[in-house]
Amino acid sequence: MFLKYNSYTVLWAMFIALLSLSPRIGSAENYGSHFDKIIHAILYCFLVTISMVGFKKQHSYYILKSNAALFAISLSIVYGVLMECIQHYIPGRAFDLYDILSNSIGALLGFGLFYLIYRKY
Repeated sequence: MFLKYNSYTVLWAMFIALLSLSPRIGSAENYGSHFDKIIHAILYCFLVTISMVGFKKQHSYYILKSNAALFAISLSIVYGVLMECIQHYIPGRAFDLYDILSNSIGALLGFGLFYLIYRKY
């Protein structure tokens, strides 16, 4: 039952991993100095939003359902830090504290987006 409601979260996290861990072909800086940070924030905004939906809908783990925001934000931030740490070992990639900051800001925006869309929760 848990995976039924969180399959989109798992797929989105896999998509983020694919983007984060593949060697960089082009440079996002070509589009502007902060373009890649905006992309990071958007990716993690959606990660938190869809994980909160899944956590709220599932019935297997009450603690996860009742503390969906805490778990979604925490797991997303930890996941973002993990992706940045792994990037240190990928050719053409590097660890970047500003990416972690962008991921964290995106996670907090995802929390806000969830409550804008689903006011009844």
